[in-house]
Amino acid sequence: MVGINGDKIESASRSSEELHLFKLRQVRSTVSQNSGTKIRKINGLIESLCGIYSRVARRLGVHRTYVSRVARGERRSEKIENALIAEYDRVQEGKQLPR
Repeated sequence: MVGINGDKIESASRSSEELHLFKLRQVRSTVSQNSGTKIRKINGLIESLCGIYSRVARRLGVHRTYVSRVARGERRSEKIENALIAEYDRVQEGKQLPR
């Protein structure tokens, strides 16, 4: 529909473009916030699990690399597997990450 004044149609078009850009910025902001939340969760997991092999190794009096090999499935040790599971559970209970 063409108005008497072409400026009105152009200004209406501009305002719809501005609204679209505003909504697009809101979506991008939300995506960015969600990404930031995920990164914080990842960092929290890494920090909470960092040193798990060393803690288990110290507790059991074995070398950390042996614990690592058991964890990767290259070696078998029920004692170390149970200690790893217990340590993992302990870390998860103490470190509730934000959702």
